Amino acid sequence: MQVVSAIEVPSLLVIGGSAGVVSPDVAADLQRLNPRLQVVQIPEVSHGLHYDQPERFAVVVKSFLRSIGTVIVP
Repeated sequence: MQVVSAIEVPSLLVIGGSAGVVSPDVAADLQRLNPRLQVVQIPEVSHGLHYDQPERFAVVVKSFLRSIGTVIVP
């Protein structure tokens, strides 16, 4: 909680379903601690979400990067 509240840049937390490492409830608590934290859930996966749904994970990350003005090279 201390680490998350100290983050001073836009950040992304991508979580899986209820079997993931970070539950949706904990993610919501972290987001309340720090409004710079954006949380996106991919509910059909658990801990290995970037392995289980790589295309969807990439879409989420690229969307976040665009939202903060980061240039994305294809």
